Amino acid sequence: MTARIDQASAPKKGRASRLLPLLPFLFALPLMLLLGARIAEALRQALRLCYFSVIPSLFPFLVLSELLLRGGLGELLPRALLRPLERSLRLSSHAVASLLLGWLCGFPVGARCLLGAREAGRITSEECERALLFCGVPSPAFLIGAVGGRITGGWRTGVLLYGLSLGVSLLLGLLLARFQGSKETWRAEDACTAQTEETPRISLLLTEAVGGALGGILQVCAYVLFFSAVSSLARMLLEGLGASDALCAIAAALLEISGGMQEAVALAEARISIPLAAFCAGWSGLSVHFQVLALGKEQPASVGHYLGVKLLQGLLCALFACLSLFLFPLFG
Repeated sequence: MTARIDQASAPKKGRASRLLPLLPFLFALPLMLLLGARIAEALRQALRLCYFSVIPSLFPFLVLSELLLRGGLGELLPRALLRPLERSLRLSSHAVASLLLGWLCGFPVGARCLLGAREAGRITSEECERALLFCGVPSPAFLIGAVGGRITGGWRTGVLLYGLSLGVSLLLGLLLARFQGSKETWRAEDACTAQTEETPRISLLLTEAVGGALGGILQVCAYVLFFSAVSSLARMLLEGLGASDALCAIAAALLEISGGMQEAVALAEARISIPLAAFCAGWSGLSVHFQVLALGKEQPASVGHYLGVKLLQGLLCALFACLSLFLFPLFG
């Protein structure tokens, strides 16, 4: 009799366990119905952001980065430039080339380059999984031009934010290489790299690069739209609970980087706005992280590990920003 009861209750437990992850979305559904006008306005603003900012600034870099990586950038860059990073990060030349593009062009270029190199057989799965943890930083054009021009301290603050995000990313890469990296990765050419076919003609490279970049930019815009709606709902709930502007800014930073940066810039005090902006630059927001996870089949072995490293990156950026405000009179 007991066995029959257990068998009957098993399907109910299975349904309950499957329903539990859906509870936040079921809770959000009535809010979306009641607050449809505000969500629609948030989506219109996000569409304007994609049309005027995201697509013009990101799409050319996506095409260029795919062209360079498909054409074998790791084999074309001077070895003297790559060798120090190969040794210190314990990565092959193609992985280092992907990292450099990610650091210079901003996310999600670095992740796309790493995933493309992995799919082409130019780097190993271990390299890809480890480099994905620290490859993404906001572009210098975004931090120095867009953010630095509107925050206390001007372009100097933008340079500080980009330097902090880049330095912390490199620091995490060195630590991950020390504890997780293979000592032999940089010493010899990867076997799969040696078997890579001859670089295809430019017409084929261009068509493949444009097609790949188009899929990437559509994914980026889709996540910007979705998380803009989520951020709007979160702000309404926090405002209804009487939350402070700083708390609303932190919530926005956790969800989406551009909204978090706007909230950080709006804060009056530099001792709060600059560390929060630094946290935004390091953490990058859930929107960017889901974009990275959606870019290709190769993903971090543990999503929790990936998010933990990114959160640590954001906290370190905020900490170093606080130290910079204390040590250097840049924002007086």
